Amino acid sequence: MNYKPAFNEFKPSHVKKLGYNSSHMEKQRLIKLAGGTQESLAAILGISQAAVSQWTEVPEMRIWQLKVLRPQWFM
Repeated sequence: MNYKPAFNEFKPSHVKKLGYNSSHMEKQRLIKLAGGTQESLAAILGISQAAVSQWTEVPEMRIWQLKVLRPQWFM
């Protein structure tokens, strides 16, 4: 039997429920929370501003990183 799990089976249920689907709006909201610039968000994550500028969607692992570094943003 060749069972291939769906991608969503590996996502924690609360990520989907809270709507962290990494949309452009989510990127703008995170930038605003970080201080209003891509540089400020990049500094929190320990990455370059250029990396943030390339996001069309916020990478899921960066959302998880922010949940650890700034849990108050997700309450």
